[in-house]
Amino acid sequence: MGAEKGKLGLGTLVFLSLVALGIYLGFKLAPPYWEYYSLKEAARQGLVSASAPPYREADAKEFVLEKAKRVGLPLKEGDLILLRDGKAVRIEFSWEREVVLPYYTRHFAFTVKDSEPIH
Repeated sequence: MGAEKGKLGLGTLVFLSLVALGIYLGFKLAPPYWEYYSLKEAARQGLVSASAPPYREADAKEFVLEKAKRVGLPLKEGDLILLRDGKAVRIEFSWEREVVLPYYTRHFAFTVKDSEPIH
């Protein structure tokens, strides 16, 4: 027998609760991953710029630091490791993010390591 007209059944209530939980978790967990992919792309753009003439390593750092500033990540120039050898330019940096959920706190550690051959 179904629910009376105008009342929610138990199955509908459970379904709506799961949908609400999924939306809540999405809003809490998506931003750290969005930061990661944004900074990874900024590092890639910076490496491409630094691997071509005039070979300015500062370009790679500027791309990453500007993106970090836009997403609200307190990344400093000293947090970036930028190396150039005869064949490639490499960049590496890491950061942590904390997500607070009811009754649970999750710590995320992100690391970006990338390289680009020198042109």
